[in-house]
Parts: sequence; structure tokens; C-alpha cells
Amino acid sequence: MSMLAHAGTAELASPRVRRPSSLHWALGGVASVVLLAVTLRGADTARVATLLGGLGFWAPLLLVPSLSAVVLETRSWQHALSLAGYRTRLGALWGVRVASESLGAVLPLGAVWSDAVKPSLLASRCGVPVPAGLAAIAIRKYLLVSSQAAYLAVAFFVGHRALRDGFDRAAGMPGLASVALVAACALGLTGASLSVLLGNGSAFRRLVERLSRTRIAFVGRHAPRLKRGAHGMDDTARAFFRSPLRARAVALAGCLGAWLLEASETWLMLRALGAGTGWGDAVGVEALVVLSRHLLPFLPGGLGVQELGYTTLLAGAGCDVDHALSLVVLKRMREAVWVTVGAVALSGAGVLRGTGRAPATA
Repeated sequence: MSMLAHAGTAELASPRVRRPSSLHWALGGVASVVLLAVTLRGADTARVATLLGGLGFWAPLLLVPSLSAVVLETRSWQHALSLAGYRTRLGALWGVRVASESLGAVLPLGAVWSDAVKPSLLASRCGVPVPAGLAAIAIRKYLLVSSQAAYLAVAFFVGHRALRDGFDRAAGMPGLASVALVAACALGLTGASLSVLLGNGSAFRRLVERLSRTRIAFVGRHAPRLKRGAHGMDDTARAFFRSPLRARAVALAGCLGAWLLEASETWLMLRALGAGTGWGDAVGVEALVVLSRHLLPFLPGGLGVQELGYTTLLAGAGCDVDHALSLVVLKRMREAVWVTVGAVALSGAGVLRGTGRAPATA
């Protein structure tokens, strides 16, 4: 569990994010180029430009679902933190979320670097102590994994036709559509396991104790600090996972709503581009594309796999390559907007500053 490494260093100094190695960049770059080459075969770039140009001045409105999804997911995380005993302001937490995940959108193994900066940002902008901030990351992972399980299950049922036809056209294997349901079951089991493991209130302490019996020099030198940090992490995690199920369900429902808003964005973009794709088809395709990005984290920003995923699976919904690539361009432009906002927040330019912590009340 890499979080313990962060826990130890964070109490000694501000966490630093190591740059991805040259090997990460090389592997990700080569794979992305190959996938992009496969995707762009037969594409008519002039027609793609025409489709995008036809959006006119209404194009910025297509950002509304994405903005709504980010706010809703952040609100769910805020609610979860309140159950764990920490009250934060939505704007401050939104800033932490956007700033940290701007790294994930451009770097290989982006989720690692994104999570690495969250504890310090939560401490400086939301007043959440570093150990509690590390637990907050675990809580957010639980929310996202569990809600994504429900999202994939919904995608399997409402978008089954598009997934089946897409895999049939791409590989002659329509049965691959069941990967959505298999992944939903796997993620659901993972979420349940996290709930049991972290809800017992001693997972991090037991791990530190085991590490203390080893000959790892860092653990030996900083065992007292690691143990204090582990207590804070366990207390925060226990408070959340032992809160009433109905209260946790509110946070999970909000995250599921955020997933569905992202799928709705895909549907709206395709409709704006003139494609007649149904909402259920868009949900099915979007869920599988997001899953593929998560399964190939060494690709920077999912470059290549996202493009190939959209063009392959949307074909099963009757969407041609040019419409699918136009969608990809819009998605990448939207990501660029969020990366820019996040970069400004990370730069410390005074944007999205956090506020202090107020004790939670019963």
C-alpha cells in the first residue's frame, strides 16, 4: 500500500511527486502512437473539421454536463468527509480535486501522481490533517470503485446492443459485451472488500506493525510518526465506514450520477454533431471507454485507447469514424480546459484557495 509511504514522508515534509521515468514515457508514447495510427486509418480529416465547425457558438454549452459531473462527484466526496468527521467547503474541495487530477490527465500512471499531491492539498486548502487526507483518498477510491460497478451494470443492460454490435464488427466476438458485467461484479467485490478492510478501524495500524518487524530502514527510523499517522488514518476510515448505510448511499448515488452525467455528455456531443446515437448506447460505450483507460494507466491521458474505443464501439451504434473522431476532439478539448484550470490551481496563483476545517457536529 503506497499510502503508507506518503504517510511517512508527509509528516516529515511536504510530499513531492517524482516525475514519471523515461521508461514510462517511452512505453506510453509508443503504445499511444500505435493505437492512434490504427484509429486514424480511413478517417476524413476535412469532414471532421466540417462537423466541428458546424457546432457554432453553442459549443461551450457542451461543457455543462462535465462541469455538473465534477461538482456532483466533489459534493459526494464532501459528504463522505463529513461522515468521517471533517467539514470542508465545496469550492475548496473542488479546487483540490481539479488541481490534483490535472496531473492524471497528462502523465503516465497519472492516478499515482494525482493521489500523491492530494494529502498536501487537502491539508493546505481544506484544513484536513495529512493522515486524515490519506484516509480521504481511500474513501474516495471506495466511492468511485463502488459507483463505477453500478455504472457498468447499468451500461451492460441499457447499452448491450451497441456493445455487442461494436465488438462483433471489431473482432467478430459479440460476447465481449459481457466484459461490462464481469467488470461490474469485480469492482463491486473490490468495493465491498475495502469497506470490510477499512471499516474494522485497525488496517493501517496492523500494516505499520508488520512493517516495523522488518528491516526496512525508513520504517525503523520513523516508526513513531508512522504509527501516529496510521492511528489518524484508521480513525478517519472507521468513522466513515461505520456511519449509517443510508448516509453512505447518498455519496455513492452522487458518484453514480456523476458517471451518468459524463455519459450524457457523450450523447449530447454526438447529437450536436448530427449522429443519431441513443442515450443507452452512449452510456454503454462511455462506460467501456473509461474502463479501458483505467486498465491501461501507463498511457498518458488514455491517449490512443480512448480514440480507438470510441471509434470501435460507436460503430456498433451506427456512428461512423468521422463522427466518432469529432467526438474525441471535443472530449480532448474539454480535458484541456480542465487541465488548464488545474494547472493554474497547482501553480499557487491564488486561484481556488481552500479554507479551514470546522469540526463536524453530530
